[in-house]
Amino acid sequence: MVDLEHHSVVDVLEDRSVESAKAWLQARPTIAVVSRGRCGLYAQAAREGAPQAPPVADRFHLKPSLRQHAFRQRFAPGY
Repeated sequence: MVDLEHHSVVDVLEDRSVESAKAWLQARPTIAVVSRGRCGLYAQAAREGAPQAPPVADRFHLKPSLRQHAFRQRFAPGY
């Protein structure tokens, strides 16, 4: 887990499971925003573990998403 505002690692979870991320988020109810990758498991963990925190995309994760969307619009518009 990373604090993007302070550019620092806050914690390292034992595994990459929904349960671990969800429990970590639930233990910190003051989290206001969750930035995550495109993995559906982390989306679930964020929804269930920090329902008060809206999900956002940071620059690192936004760039691949935009590239993929642009490619689909250009080369596979019906995809």
